[in-house]
Amino acid sequence: MGNLQTNYRYRYRTHTGCLDTEPDDIEYLLPYPEGGKARSGELSYVYERLNHDAPEDWYSIVFYMKDESKIHAARKGTVISIRDGDNSTHEGLVYSSDRNYVVVAQDDCTFARYSVFRDDEIFVNVGDTVYPGDPLGEMAGEEFGFGNQIRLLIYYRNDESVTFNREDSEGIHNWHYVKPKFRTSAGESQNPETGMEYISIHPEDVITEEMGRRERRRWRRSN
Repeated sequence: MGNLQTNYRYRYRTHTGCLDTEPDDIEYLLPYPEGGKARSGELSYVYERLNHDAPEDWYSIVFYMKDESKIHAARKGTVISIRDGDNSTHEGLVYSSDRNYVVVAQDDCTFARYSVFRDDEIFVNVGDTVYPGDPLGEMAGEEFGFGNQIRLLIYYRNDESVTFNREDSEGIHNWHYVKPKFRTSAGESQNPETGMEYISIHPEDVITEEMGRRERRRWRRSN
């Protein structure tokens, strides 16, 4: 027999997230310092301007603050992605993808993306565990053309988008979106209303809600 050669090739696709994700019904902290005040709003789905339909459950929240502030974790999780040094200084833009952010993977396989951070003023690293109320970094403030904003997006994998062939998922959104409830100074767990101001509080029961026994002991000793 002559020399025979066997050739093969393969391809693969990766998907971030988990199948069959069911977000936990827990309370979040407002993502700014205890005692701080901010006015809430909702961000539109920017791709609608390119004639793409928004997901049915699209929700992204923004908090407008009078003064610059730190951005705080709203829930426990692990930092999985950071973008730094990319803030846009342009004003009046309809949309800019140039902004610093931190992405945190949460225990129920949802993800929280926080933005916008000042260049080189993100305090956490990939792999860090963060707890509700932990400062993640400095708000960009005047460094970013849109002003004093904290943006928060909570999302998880859409099972229908998990296919081997890309064409099979054409027209299917990759993510579902969560409308989180926050503990406020009024002592209520609520979805913020657009245009309303809310004062942040950091109660122990929300901070320790997803902690294990050792984590709670450690947290109480340090506080």
